[in-house]
Amino acid sequence: MENKKDSIISDYLKLMMISNGIAWSKQVKLAVADNPETPPDILDILSEDPDTDVKSKVARNPNSSLGTLARLLKCKAWIVVNNVTNHPKFPRPDDPDREEKMKEIEYLKHLR
Repeated sequence: MENKKDSIISDYLKLMMISNGIAWSKQVKLAVADNPETPPDILDILSEDPDTDVKSKVARNPNSSLGTLARLLKCKAWIVVNNVTNHPKFPRPDDPDREEKMKEIEYLKHLR
C-alpha cells in the first residue's frame, strides 16, 4: 500500500507537471523518468513528452504501468518500442498467458 508521504509527493509532482508556465528541463524529466521510485502516474504523464529520450527512459522504468507501456508501443522511435518489448512487464514468447496479455495491451493502447 502506498504511504501518505508518497501520495502527497506524487500529487505535488503531478500538479507541477501540468501547471501552466512551468517548464521542466530535459535533465529533470530524464532524471524523474529514470528513477525506479517514480510513481506510475508520473511516468504516465512523462510518457506523453515529445522527447524520445524521455519516452525511452519511461519505457525502461520498472514502475511503468502496462497501460503506459502499451501507449508507448505507438511511438515511432525504435528505441522506445525496443525498451517496451524488453520491459519485465511485457509478455514474453514463452509466457502461457501471452495471448491474453497481448489482447489487454492492444486494448490499453487505444484508451488515449
